[in-house]
Amino acid sequence: MRQLGPYTLSHRIGSGGMAEVWMAQRPTMGGSKSVAVKLLASNFADKPEYRALFLEEARVSMLLNNSAIVHAFDAGEVEGELYLAMEWVNGVNLSELQTQMWEMGERLPLHVGVYIIAEVLRALDFAHNLHADGASTVVHRDVSPQNVMLSRAGEVKLMDFGVARFSNEETSGVHVKGKLRYMPAEQLGGKSRLPTVDLFPVGAMLHEMIDGRRFRGEADESRLIGMIFSGEIPPMSVPVATIPPQIEALRQALLAHDASMRVSSAREALRMVSNWPHYRNAAMDLAALVQRQQDWQQARHEATAAAAAAANPTSPTSTPGRRANETSASRAVRASTNPSTGSRRMGDTSRSSGRRSQVIPRRRQFAAVVVAGIGLLVGGLGTGFAIHQGLAAGPDVETVEPEQASLSVKVPRVWGVVEAWASELPKLAPAVESEDLVLDPEVVELEVAEPEPEPEPEPVEPEVAEPEVPEVIDPEPPVEKKPLPRVKVKFVDKSGKVCVIRVGGKVHTIQPYIYLDLPGTSQSVQVRRPSEKTWKPKKARIKLAPKHDYKVMIDCDAGTATATVTS
Repeated sequence: MRQLGPYTLSHRIGSGGMAEVWMAQRPTMGGSKSVAVKLLASNFADKPEYRALFLEEARVSMLLNNSAIVHAFDAGEVEGELYLAMEWVNGVNLSELQTQMWEMGERLPLHVGVYIIAEVLRALDFAHNLHADGASTVVHRDVSPQNVMLSRAGEVKLMDFGVARFSNEETSGVHVKGKLRYMPAEQLGGKSRLPTVDLFPVGAMLHEMIDGRRFRGEADESRLIGMIFSGEIPPMSVPVATIPPQIEALRQALLAHDASMRVSSAREALRMVSNWPHYRNAAMDLAALVQRQQDWQQARHEATAAAAAAANPTSPTSTPGRRANETSASRAVRASTNPSTGSRRMGDTSRSSGRRSQVIPRRRQFAAVVVAGIGLLVGGLGTGFAIHQGLAAGPDVETVEPEQASLSVKVPRVWGVVEAWASELPKLAPAVESEDLVLDPEVVELEVAEPEPEPEPEPVEPEVAEPEVPEVIDPEPPVEKKPLPRVKVKFVDKSGKVCVIRVGGKVHTIQPYIYLDLPGTSQSVQVRRPSEKTWKPKKARIKLAPKHDYKVMIDCDAGTATATVTS
């Protein structure tokens, strides 16, 4: 823990490219309140451009006071460290929920997915129509499943306005921000001032909710750029006829390639949602899904910790004070607990915390003895079985079900001595009063594999004499040509806009420059704008010689390229 102004930071719950988010407590009258504190990463703290971006996010976020948006209420600087304090949302993001459901072969129920989309549209409608302190129309520019928070209470909240801008502020196409997978063509082309930029990714989220797959999930970066500029939408894996017509009309209106043909506003899209007769407030159903997701994460964490404790009982992670040695990853998992009480959602009992802490050591001692005893029993039974099979005493062997419910295999009963010894095993455990025994959700399952049957001998095929093949003398291999030396070439668009070039048989995008390694020989260059479907008819030719670096100035509109030696 550490103190940052009025906030006590307990553990980090996430990090991104230029910032990290911490769980924190803020003192209030008679108690404390859980909050999330976003910090500018230390390696960017001294860079003016990143400080300006962080302060701009704080300025925009504190204007957005809406129940469908994560509320930011404080920002400041303490000893050179910038922070932004926001409300704490106990839940998961949409990407996490969908990924887990897809892994389990499930999809979001349609009425729940449409409810989430409607809440995101409500948040965007508020931002796009903001009128406060002279500001108007905040464009998010990074709407994605990772930035949609879902709470345990069934709330939907849009977050991370880190790259948001006001529509009356100029932006440059040189630095395109946002996630390529959910980006419309005009945003990649540097035109991100209109609110319709935020509506395309909402359609992409609706598409993947119905489809059950990540939007443009199979494409790499170069393929993504091509899909964006061409307006290609992945085909649905479900028959379109099975989608309600009102929802399919909404999906197509949001995903229109031409911004002028896209639905005009978030409010208009909300009206289209309301046309579906099954649209309703699905907060309760969403809350159940989020709670199941968090409980599953907690159970997996508990099982992992239990397995580690059983494998190494003396490890610090098996003691009550193990949280002192937690990694940041385990703290992130533990962040799903109730921040106001610090209690776990799984394994809660009616016992007091003091009583439970006294029972834990005795219970673990008992568990360690039982696990060791079971291991000895299984080893003894396996050895006796092998000896018995060697003596071929068939009539004396019978198959029985073991009494221990955790061993779901059949083992042979080997002599009465082993059986009598096994019946005395419970006496090895220390006496524990039944009222002190508290069941722990950390359960270790032991599996004993059945002996594999001996493989049957493979049939031996009769040898067949192969016909003699006349010896063929291979011709001498051709002399390999040495590859041409590579030269470093910087392609720059004169206008500073996005330009597409084809050189060496490959297509590249200049935004507004790109470095390429090319063979030191003559190269032809073709150019076009991203909005153009065909290449300029004129091919430019540049001559490259080894042992030099080059700078090639591209005139994308005229279709020319001029190379100059830089070193």
